[in-house]
Amino acid sequence: MFSGVLAYADDVVLLAPSAGAMRNMLLLCDDFANEFSVKFNASKSKCIVVQPRPSHLPTESLGFHIGGNRIEIVAQWPHLGHMVTNKCDDDADIMDRRNSMVGQINNVLCYFGKLPAAVKLKLMYAYCSCFYGCELWDLSNGCINNVCVTWRKGLRRVWGLPYNTHNDLLPVLCNTLPVVDVICKRVLSFVHTCVNSDSVIVSYMSRYALLHGRMSSPLGRNALYCRLRYGLDVSSIFSHQFNPGRIIWKRHMYNISPELQIRVEVLKDMLVYRVDKRQCILTNDEIESVIRLICTE
Repeated sequence: MFSGVLAYADDVVLLAPSAGAMRNMLLLCDDFANEFSVKFNASKSKCIVVQPRPSHLPTESLGFHIGGNRIEIVAQWPHLGHMVTNKCDDDADIMDRRNSMVGQINNVLCYFGKLPAAVKLKLMYAYCSCFYGCELWDLSNGCINNVCVTWRKGLRRVWGLPYNTHNDLLPVLCNTLPVVDVICKRVLSFVHTCVNSDSVIVSYMSRYALLHGRMSSPLGRNALYCRLRYGLDVSSIFSHQFNPGRIIWKRHMYNISPELQIRVEVLKDMLVYRVDKRQCILTNDEIESVIRLICTE
C-alpha cells in the first residue's frame, strides 16, 4: 500500500492509498486543466511515498506525471509550516523548529546584546518562543529534548551564566515554565479543544482516541504522557472547566524547594551587583566566583 502526498504551488494536497489511485487522481487533474485552461507546474510539485513497515520497495520506479511532466519524489517536504516525511514521524518537524529557534536566538542576542538581561529575556520570549505546530508532536519523541536544550542554552547566554548551569535554576530565575511544560500545556489545551469541539466528527474522534485508541493514537499517547507527568485524570480533559495551565503551574511550583528558591534569590542579587557594584563590596572576580558556585555546585 502507498500513500501519495502531492503538494502543489497553491498548497493543494492529494492523498491516495495506492500508486494506481494517485495516477487516477492526477488524470482527473489533467482533465480539469484541459477543460478550464489551467496549467499545473510539475517542477513546483512534490510527491511523498509512505510505504508499509517494513518495506524496501523502490520508489524510483513509481512514475507520477501531471501535465506531461514527471513529479519529483522526495523523502520530506515542508507544507503549511510543517515538515511532512515519508516516515510519518515528528523528527524532521521538531528539528526544523529547533534550527529556526537557534537562528532567532542568535539574532536577538546579536542585535540587542548590550541591553540589560531582563530586556533581552522579554525579547527572547517575544521573538524566539514560537512553537508553531507543537500541539501535533508526539510528546515521547526524544527530539523534543533538543528543543529544550537549545532554549536553556539561550537563557544562559541571556543572563551570562556558565554553560553548565543547573537546569532547575533557569525556570525559577526567569519565573516561567520549562519549555517541555509549555509544550505539554499547549498539547493539553489542543486536546481539550478537540474533545469539546462543536464539530461532532472532531469531538467523536478525539474522545475515541482518548478512551479507546490510547497508545494507538497520537492524542491518546500524549494524554497518557501528561497523565504520568502531572498526575491528572484523563477524564478531567472532557470537562469544560479543565485548565491545563493551572495544573502544570501547580506541579512546577510544588517542585521548587525552599533551598532552590534561596539560591535563585542570591543569584539574582549577584547578577544585579555584576552590573551595578555601588552597593556591593565584592570585586568582579569574587562576584563571578559566587555566580559560578551557585550555578554549578
